[in-house]
Amino acid sequence: MSDPWAPISAEPVSSLPVDAPEASSTRKMLLAAVGSAIAALLLALLLWSLAADNSPAFTNGPASDSGGSGESAGAVEDEPEADQGDQADQADDEPGASGEEDGVAGSGSAEFDALIDDLSTFVENERQLEFLESVNVQRLDDDAFVARYTALVEESVEDDREELEIYTGVNQALGILPDDVTLLEATYAFGAAGVLGYYDPETKELVVRGSEVTVLLKTIIVHELVHAIDDQHFDLDRPEYDDRKDEVSTGFRAVVEGNARRVENAYKDTLSADELTQLAADELALSASVEVDFSKITFEFITLQLAPYELGEVLVDELDDLGGEEAINEALIDPPTTSEQVLKPEAYITLDPLEDVAPPPAAGDVVEDGVFGPLVFEVIFEPVVGDAGSQALEGWEGDWFVVWQDGPATCIRVDVLLDESGNVDDLVDVMDRWASTRDGRASAERTSDDLARLTACNR
Repeated sequence: MSDPWAPISAEPVSSLPVDAPEASSTRKMLLAAVGSAIAALLLALLLWSLAADNSPAFTNGPASDSGGSGESAGAVEDEPEADQGDQADQADDEPGASGEEDGVAGSGSAEFDALIDDLSTFVENERQLEFLESVNVQRLDDDAFVARYTALVEESVEDDREELEIYTGVNQALGILPDDVTLLEATYAFGAAGVLGYYDPETKELVVRGSEVTVLLKTIIVHELVHAIDDQHFDLDRPEYDDRKDEVSTGFRAVVEGNARRVENAYKDTLSADELTQLAADELALSASVEVDFSKITFEFITLQLAPYELGEVLVDELDDLGGEEAINEALIDPPTTSEQVLKPEAYITLDPLEDVAPPPAAGDVVEDGVFGPLVFEVIFEPVVGDAGSQALEGWEGDWFVVWQDGPATCIRVDVLLDESGNVDDLVDVMDRWASTRDGRASAERTSDDLARLTACNR
């Protein structure tokens, strides 16, 4: 199984950047990104795991739908920009601009190629690595970009439809999705307006959107070039993680995205005052163009989608302070295996081990199982009990969850092991307070001196 909060995706994708807050609590993390600006970033995150063919779990997957309505033409919309025609005219005037009939907006122009060379040199210097080969950068116009994006999402839907139905039920049971919203509907609630680029570790292509090179687009290209250079040296396509029962995909994604954010921020530090002003204007214009149906998403859903960037940046900054690029490279090779090691970088640095927990009993055939991790617990508990949720999980040593079908219902049960520093009664109390908000579809109990159990169903 993939990690418990992997976004629904095809590629690591960039859109509107959101700066990481100093504090790491999930609520502060979300509040730092509240507003329409988050919509573009969230849509980007929803494309993460498709290229690596990660199986969906919890908020993960190309969000399934029981029928085909999520694939309708209105599900992913083009980006509305008043100056679209002017941008196309500028692309036609660029030296060497070609391939408009294929949706390429001057990808091979001398000016654009020179820009890619300059940004690649910056990334090489920051990463203290050299590109082993030139990156294939494709610049597409809006129609071509949206068409490719849509095809990636639809491909993932077809490949993972059965799992997506299971994880729609799990997300609903945990309150991460509203009861009547599927993962596919939640994904399409964001549209495609905010996505500006992505790097595909399978095809080795870096794809960017638009015929005008803005300051914002340059920061996106830097972010994706970090993915490209990391892929060339450390291989970001790791399908072997798909069948792991731990949270290694969580840890890997956090290192990958946190590292790209770190270098992207270093690039922003080189911008002039005028460029920073233009960047802010670009971001504001993009965020204003994004329309989100907030009836289909929740606080929990948003927070989990932001996690790879926000928590990953904190983790990578800690590694950078500890051992520079070498420590970051080692984390790409051997990433964290639990969300605890992402939430608490010291747990990764000291290699705090994951304790084995026996699978809890299921009231039916188990269709998914594995490590649940403290991150999802913290996120779902926080709106109900605030910081008491993370405090109750302080002694987390490991857990195991099982998922089964009970007629039309999908149910999940998790057993959580605490060490001697934890208080099982406190954790059960937090679980019980959360369960009381689930209309009789959830329960909590203490099953031994060091085990707490949570059970939840979606109907």
